[in-house]
Amino acid sequence: MPHSTNLATTPPDLRARWSMFAPRIVDMIVAYEVELDEIHPGWRRRERFDVVDLPLKRRLKWLLKRHAMLGRWEDGRPAPLDWEVRIVADPRRSDGCFAFPVEPAVVPMLDGPDGPPKVTP
Repeated sequence: MPHSTNLATTPPDLRARWSMFAPRIVDMIVAYEVELDEIHPGWRRRERFDVVDLPLKRRLKWLLKRHAMLGRWEDGRPAPLDWEVRIVADPRRSDGCFAFPVEPAVVPMLDGPDGPPKVTP
């Protein structure tokens, strides 16, 4: 689902949490938070989303993994990883999937679709 939120009008408290990060990283994190709030309001409380359909589950896992990697801290300092995230099917469950980060140098060697999973309303 393409996201069209104007980040300049997002609530200041969303941006303030990430003030130690570079502005480009903050823009991405806030955009992911806004989309997560729209498609799965319970994500901040870590509510389960295993009952959603697979396309939405794939999008949620992609967003959550990107959010976690961009919001990464190391030794008390921001240490974001702006890596690609790939989603793979769970071989044991037809309604399951996994999100995993891919180092930028490895991305050209991988087969499969690029970019985030799409969700159509």
